[in-house]
Amino acid sequence: MPELPEVETVVRGLRPKLEGRVLAEVEQRCASLRFPLPADFAGRLRGRRVLSIGRRAKYILVHLDGGEVLLRAIKDAEGLGKVLCGRARLEHAEGHAQAARAALTERRRLLIRYVRKDGEESERVVRPLGAFFWGKVWTLAAWCELREDFRTFRLDRMETIEAGEPFEEQPGLTLRDYLRNIGPYAERLLD
Repeated sequence: MPELPEVETVVRGLRPKLEGRVLAEVEQRCASLRFPLPADFAGRLRGRRVLSIGRRAKYILVHLDGGEVLLRAIKDAEGLGKVLCGRARLEHAEGHAQAARAALTERRRLLIRYVRKDGEESERVVRPLGAFFWGKVWTLAAWCELREDFRTFRLDRMETIEAGEPFEEQPGLTLRDYLRNIGPYAERLLD
């Protein structure tokens, strides 16, 4: 069993990733841990906002809207992190979508910190070209200044997003060019 400073370290690591975010998808992998989980456990978490994360002795407390609290012993903290950070897709895309829409309207670069599916993080400066909803996720079509190429970024994988400098539309770097790059039929979406 870890000591209290280790518990506090885990809590401090989870706070910036979870507080204020909505659990958009939850995957329940087993029916019980030490005790059976409540009926429809994953369904009850889906759509819930994480208000705060704290600790009581060696337990991590995740306070949800509606007054419920998830309680986990620190020996399971790594699993909790995986459940809440990796397996539950966090819908912080909600606030990111507003920032992306504003940047699209104002033609402003975006500075993003992005986490790929494999967990690798990077910081990018992008020129947003369009936002698209694919049934479960929002994506941002953009010109990536780091890669000097078109890229697609999932909004729910953006850790941070902030408006940067304005940009002028340039030939070869437009939404039409992005769609043309995808394939011969994609460009027709604009017609």
